[in-house]
Amino acid sequence: VTETAPDGTMTKSYFWQDDARKGRVYKTAVHASGPEGMFLRAETVYNYGKTALTEYPISDKYEHAWVHLDSQYSRLYKTDGTYTGGTKTTFTYDPTYGNLIEKREYDTAAGTEPYYRKTIITYNPNNTAATYIVGAPVRQKVMDGSGNILTDVLYYYNYSNCLACAPTAN
Repeated sequence: VTETAPDGTMTKSYFWQDDARKGRVYKTAVHASGPEGMFLRAETVYNYGKTALTEYPISDKYEHAWVHLDSQYSRLYKTDGTYTGGTKTTFTYDPTYGNLIEKREYDTAAGTEPYYRKTIITYNPNNTAATYIVGAPVRQKVMDGSGNILTDVLYYYNYSNCLACAPTAN
């Protein structure tokens, strides 16, 4: 899909076509006009993983999978087309419920260590016959690349002052 802005800048979006990821963007490229014509100004690439859902019967017609964003990187370019810099973000998920549990941000598009910021999210799921609340975070801690805590947010549910207590109602 190509979108053209009034100033002539073109944003091109490319989409997955396989069964599980169909309709998800895998790349966005921004082209701008420069002294020598149109050039690639920026691009973002999204890397999705697929985890087969084994509780569904295997079908030769349809793929049953949980699709998750594993990483994304962005790159910037000068008007002459040379690469100027970029960023990368990686995502880690809990295999039981699919909750995001870690995000690492790098100041290079290659995502080389060390990261400059890391977010850790913890959950205390309540999966009982009466209650199914599995995606409510209890803590979100953001640290810099040296491990220094930048923010530490604690979530309490249902008027409780107990951090280890799972939520009991929506």
